Amino acid sequence: MYKTDSYFTNFVHNNIAIPLIYNYLDWHEIKFDKENTELCDIKKEVDYVFENTNGKQIKIQERFRDKKYKNFNDFTLKYKQEEVNKIDADYLTYGITNIAKENTNQNQDLDFIKFAIINLKNLFEKIENKQIILKTDIKKSVIENKIMYVPILTNVDKSSSFVAFDIKLLNELTNNQEIIIIQKGFY
Repeated sequence: MYKTDSYFTNFVHNNIAIPLIYNYLDWHEIKFDKENTELCDIKKEVDYVFENTNGKQIKIQERFRDKKYKNFNDFTLKYKQEEVNKIDADYLTYGITNIAKENTNQNQDLDFIKFAIINLKNLFEKIENKQIILKTDIKKSVIENKIMYVPILTNVDKSSSFVAFDIKLLNELTNNQEIIIIQKGFY
């Protein structure tokens, strides 16, 4: 399973995310040797480092889903109480592709059905300031009295938990690109 997931993620990064998102933003990937790339990913939840036109380094975490997830309107982060605010990435690039994992080698028009770039630092600041509250007793995100409540959910196999942030509701909460830098298909 991990090899399939890893292959799919790398395929999407190289063949869809770079040409359709990062090139559009004029962000250029900084290449690292294998040892530093693995260290960065495992310890800090950073998958790639880019540089913008001002020379600023941008640390990216990526999560890509295949087309069977097209009806979902949220992005997810792994949840561990002590680690929620410790992700070192600046941004999350989250996308749902128009391909299935098992079809990544086929020639076809490659695209995202939906994608969003999330400013993780601003997201975590909203959590710390209690403008976003994570809860175990709800199933989907809601906004009440200008506070967004976000569910902490358990995977079907009970192996881990995750937080599911509704992207459209995040936009309603902030409405100024404070958290969602760019998106397609979510709203």
